[in-house]
Amino acid sequence: MTTAHETAVPGNGAGRRPPEAEVAVAVDRISKVFLPKNNVPVPAMVDVSLRIRRKEVLAILGPSGCGKSTLLRILGGLDTQYRGTVTWAQARQEHGRLNAATVFQQDSTLPWMTVAQNIGLGLSGLRLDAAERKERIDRYSALVGLAAFRSAYPHELSGGMKQRAAIARALACEPRVLLMDEPLAALDAQTRLVMQAELQALWRRTESTVVYVTHDIEEAITLADRIVVMSARPGRIKSERRTDIHLDGADGADPVALRAHPGFAPLARDLWADLAQEVGDAL
Repeated sequence: MTTAHETAVPGNGAGRRPPEAEVAVAVDRISKVFLPKNNVPVPAMVDVSLRIRRKEVLAILGPSGCGKSTLLRILGGLDTQYRGTVTWAQARQEHGRLNAATVFQQDSTLPWMTVAQNIGLGLSGLRLDAAERKERIDRYSALVGLAAFRSAYPHELSGGMKQRAAIARALACEPRVLLMDEPLAALDAQTRLVMQAELQALWRRTESTVVYVTHDIEEAITLADRIVVMSARPGRIKSERRTDIHLDGADGADPVALRAHPGFAPLARDLWADLAQEVGDAL
């Protein structure tokens, strides 16, 4: 069995949240087994334990099939068939707020709805009055830069704008934890860089707690305060590394400038060293 270790990466002291911040949600010894049609059990994860801290961005790296997305589904309440426990710091649902909301990789906007209607869709179960609902739609569409496109339909938007609408829909629920499952994977390289900077700025303004699944090492370093590497299936926590190389500035880190930071390349090499064997084992 692999043993997790946590490494602090020196930087310029611009990390968003110290490691001792209070825990938002605790994951203890989560294991998940799938039972396909041939009835041969397929273990996805074994004894995964994590502490997700308030206002932290936690990135999860790992090879395909290691249980990254399954863990997000469990945190989001979309999968309840597992062993282990998920404990929220605040157990009760607050008025107008969810424990978790998810942004997926694929375009999840509904084509027959406007941007405002798509954002409002996530609010349908929160029992908000009409004024509260409108205020949230207006506030979060403006926050992601879509105020002028509230009446537009998805076919009138670029790929990046559609993802911003999906992010606004999740943020409008004001979740305790924002779950993001490779939300930029379908975008071209230039748009991904722009969106990475926008996400950094957005999370700082909203003081979000984020769990971010990605296959991209550079994206994980750019966005995260802490990076968890999972082993090949069945997924276990192989290593944890803190990042502290983010640049100062109210608009968030410049992803291109960040890659020139002296701590960036060594961290990328260390993460690849953690991942390389696992990726090979998953083939």
